[in-house]
Amino acid sequence: MNHKPGMALVVFLFVPMLAWAQPRLDQEQVNLDTSQVLALGGSSAEKLAQVFTIGRDGFIADLTLPMTCEPAATVTVRIEQTSAGVPSGVSLGAEDVPGTVFTSVPTPAIGFRIVEFRHPVRVSAGVQYALTLEAAGGSCGVWIGPVGHVVAGGSAFFDARPNPPGWLELFDNNGQYHDLAFQVFTVDSRSGR
Repeated sequence: MNHKPGMALVVFLFVPMLAWAQPRLDQEQVNLDTSQVLALGGSSAEKLAQVFTIGRDGFIADLTLPMTCEPAATVTVRIEQTSAGVPSGVSLGAEDVPGTVFTSVPTPAIGFRIVEFRHPVRVSAGVQYALTLEAAGGSCGVWIGPVGHVVAGGSAFFDARPNPPGWLELFDNNGQYHDLAFQVFTVDSRSGR
């Protein structure tokens, strides 16, 4: 037999060097208004969105959100293009996440849950993108940020019945605007992920 152990060793040593790059925090708004929780899905079929401006070229690999869901829910998380600062409906990438990822047992608890994109979304520095959320098969509760526009380069939106279809800027019962709480992580475009 003709074995080539040297070749197997080279392949074995080379594989770890191909590991994914560590995602880096690009955009975030992590302050919470714990007195208010927004519905996602449910009888009003509410959808939520947060527009943000990305800081560097690369790929959105992961994001985190403070929410809790019924286990039967499926949450669709999309990264969309924007038009005039509003989500355009043009999806650049999406991930369907089971509600169990966002379920806190035995009682709802505030915590940022991670969403990993199996196919990271290419983004460019200085460009606005929208993170959109939609739930089916069950409802979710999403914690929001404090009063005011605290996300530089973006705003939050909602789309819910009985309003006509379309995005409206997110406001509370007192007419005060809010942003969502979120974190967006990117990997460098040269990393291969």
